[in-house]
This record gives sequence, structure tokens and C-alpha cells, in this order.
Amino acid sequence: MNRFDSAIFLENIEWFDETGEELVHRLPDSGSGEIKFGAQLTVRESQAAVLFYKGKACDAFGPGRHTLKTANLPILTKILSMPWRGSSPLRAEVYMGNLKYFTNLKWGTKSPVAFKDRELGLIRLRAHGVFNIQIVQPEMFPVISSR
Repeated sequence: MNRFDSAIFLENIEWFDETGEELVHRLPDSGSGEIKFGAQLTVRESQAAVLFYKGKACDAFGPGRHTLKTANLPILTKILSMPWRGSSPLRAEVYMGNLKYFTNLKWGTKSPVAFKDRELGLIRLRAHGVFNIQIVQPEMFPVISSR
């Protein structure tokens, strides 16, 4: 398929976490995309999605199929984006959040941390444990993680 063909067809945006271990996934994986007006976003029952358009979080989506509204009109955008070498300046990306409850995540210090105590002098501390996490407000999560 050449560049012109990809300018005509709309996208079907979806994500399936085969590992079950990914908390959040960004589409496209790197850079930003030219998500076209009318692209279909499929969000599964255990997911939430947030659309970033022109660098800002625009909308959050729950489970179901959603039609995205951007200013990237399939053929017209390719013609108008000639000054940018055929790449639209109207960039967009989608963050897909996994809403499941992640349990038994381990944390800890790799090496001891030096700590000065008035009574004991210099002591070396180590710490470790487990924690659980779940995305509760999906519309807030990508904003915090993308800074």
C-alpha cells in the first residue's frame, strides 16, 4: 500500500494486551499519528481510552465502539499537508488503560541507603514490599504519566 492509499482509508484503533501485565498502552507506539476524522476506536470491557489531539487530552472513552472526530479529513489533509512533506501537523494519539486490579507488585531498594541517626550513627537501610494498583480515573492517568 502506498502513501496515497493510506490517506484514503480510515483506521480501526484497538489494543489487546496478550500478556495481561501492561497498565497503559499508547497508540501509535511511538511518535504521534494522523488519526483521521471518522476513525473507529474499539475499547474493550476491561479498558478505558483517552484521546490526545494537538497535544491535549480531549476525551475519555469507556467500553464500546466510538467514532473519533479530528480535523484530519482523509484526502483533503494530504493535499493541505504538502508544506509538511505530506505529514499532517494535526497530530493525535490514544492512551489505552487497563482497568484490571494489578496485585502483588514488588518494590524495594537495590542497595542499602545510608542514613545518619543521632543515637546509632551511620546505618544502612534496606526496604522492600508489595503493592496493588488500579486505574480508577482513566482520564487523569495519561496526563500525569506523559509529563
